Amino acid sequence: MAPNSGQSPRSARVLLANALPLAVAGWVVAVAVHGVHPLDHPVVTCVQLATTAVLVGAVHRVRSAGLARLNAAHRRFRSVFDDSPVGIGLSDETGVFVEANAALCALLGRPWADIEGRSSAEFTHPDDLHTNRNAGRMLAEAEDGVVRLEKRYVRPDGEVRWAWLTVRHVAGPAGEPWTLAHVQDVTERKRTDEELLRSREGLRASVEIARAAQEGADPRQLVLRSIASLAHASTVSLLEPIGDDQLAVTATSGLEHLVGVTVDLDEESATAHVWRTGQPLFASVAEDSPHVSRDVLRQSGATSLLWQPVGLDGRVIAILALGWRDRLETVSGTGRAAVEALAAETAMALHSERMRQQLELTVVTDQLTGLLNRRGWDEQTLALVRQSRRSREPFTIALVDLDHFKAYNDTHGHVVADQALVAFGRQARRSLRVVDVVARWGGEEFAVALRDTDRVQAAATLERLRISMPAGLTCSIGYAEVRPDESVGDALSRADAALYRAKANGRNRVEEAADLPGTPALVDAAVS
Repeated sequence: MAPNSGQSPRSARVLLANALPLAVAGWVVAVAVHGVHPLDHPVVTCVQLATTAVLVGAVHRVRSAGLARLNAAHRRFRSVFDDSPVGIGLSDETGVFVEANAALCALLGRPWADIEGRSSAEFTHPDDLHTNRNAGRMLAEAEDGVVRLEKRYVRPDGEVRWAWLTVRHVAGPAGEPWTLAHVQDVTERKRTDEELLRSREGLRASVEIARAAQEGADPRQLVLRSIASLAHASTVSLLEPIGDDQLAVTATSGLEHLVGVTVDLDEESATAHVWRTGQPLFASVAEDSPHVSRDVLRQSGATSLLWQPVGLDGRVIAILALGWRDRLETVSGTGRAAVEALAAETAMALHSERMRQQLELTVVTDQLTGLLNRRGWDEQTLALVRQSRRSREPFTIALVDLDHFKAYNDTHGHVVADQALVAFGRQARRSLRVVDVVARWGGEEFAVALRDTDRVQAAATLERLRISMPAGLTCSIGYAEVRPDESVGDALSRADAALYRAKANGRNRVEEAADLPGTPALVDAAVS
């Protein structure tokens, strides 16, 4: 603050108190130098005293004005330092804070008493500690002596704040290399940038998922990778229904050993809850939730979990399970929006896949019985031939014909006869393994292929099928083990000949083909 133009009474007294002793001292010195007794020249003595007092007063005023300007400059500096919206920190040569303004304290989420005498490394995010270790080298290499960098600080409550730093060396009290840092909180800017980036990545992921669905490719891994990237999740798994009361992990990103693990929907669990309610569920500390399986936690290594329903037309068709190894207080709005958007894309992709599979299935499926038709038979037996040649395991072909079916149809009518064909198809699937192939060959005739099955094993399996016929029906079966150098067509011819022999020998029996391939034998109407 500038000095006042007028002197206050107190200032005058201070001036007089300071000036008189100095004036007397100056007069004494003058007398001693010139050898003049003050009483001899009283007028001169008074002038000398007055002049000395005036000079001393002037010097005092100059000194007071300088101190006032210095104090005003210091106050202005402290005002700029303390009131600056940008954080300012000063560290000594050992790297500990000796000054920090209010903005820096606010950024760190700590009062000055918690910061004084501590290194900034104590407040730095673990992934950014290298910036502290390399600060000296970076300053030495900077052409203008200034280092500019971005880093994260962690507040006491765990919140992470992003900061942009401008750092340079300044001289300490004894010329030591102290460090001055201007620290700007850029967290909101980073969030905005991240939201924009996520939006772009989410749009790109949506396009790629839609393209994969259109091209008939499996979209699952693409979905999981995209969600993991956008939500910064450690793991993502997809659970889909198998039957009415179970879900199974069909795909996963980061937890491949969990593929195939099932969840019972009639048990109380977080997954079952989300399946029933259609509402997402988040657990910051998953181990504290009574509905989270301890075994799943152990296998996943997750601390926080999110279950996101995948819905279509108001019903849940799958569930996405996201896991984070580090504790997450909450999923950000941007993260949730990204997960929800990709869940919707997942629903469409899975729906498209199932529609395509159903369409493909109609091409290879008999419309009445739901078994394979001849086209489906050809595709499946071709795969069986290739598998058999790789594994060197045998497989067996059989033809099954329902006995006296024409008479059954005439007696009971077409509707009942069709129901009998459907019942046989259902029973055949129950009697055979999942890896076996059964197809409607035409009319009341069916073809069967038994994987990894020789002639002896086939006899027992086919006999079990024969005796499990629906009430009121019997069947005749002929079969042939496919030789290593034999085509499926030739094996079918031998099985057809064996079927003819079974009918000729009284029906309702199982016959094995002769060792030598015979001429294809058509079942005569008289023995059908």
